[in-house]
Amino acid sequence: MTTQPVGEHHTGTLNLAGQGNPGSPISDELADAVLVVKERGVPCPPNCDYQTHRRAEVRAELEAAYPAIRQQVAEQIAARADQIADECSTSAKAHRDISRNNGGSTTRKGGQHMRTALAFTQQAAGAWAVAEAAREIGGGA
Repeated sequence: MTTQPVGEHHTGTLNLAGQGNPGSPISDELADAVLVVKERGVPCPPNCDYQTHRRAEVRAELEAAYPAIRQQVAEQIAARADQIADECSTSAKAHRDISRNNGGSTTRKGGQHMRTALAFTQQAAGAWAVAEAAREIGGGA
């Protein structure tokens, strides 16, 4: 399994850390699609000056939205990672309790549950690390 260093999280062409590769340029097709929606489905004839001007406006709006999009995505990742970590932590506690009730790690069944508890504990730690990294990327606390 390969991992990327913290601060270099890429999704497609959007760099969530806001460093390194810039977002991809806004294509004419994307700008035209936004224009059609903004202008209630009435496209401008191809290559008209008005369309060229509006494309530039749409590009500027979309490029300005990148930081907010990056922050929102990072917040959603952090929230879901926290939820996963909490679920793993709860499962780890349950397996530790089952292990104790079955003789702890001195018995086969108790040892199996203790190993499962350890695996859930490690998964929880990983998920909490993902949440923390996502918050750093998004600029949150």
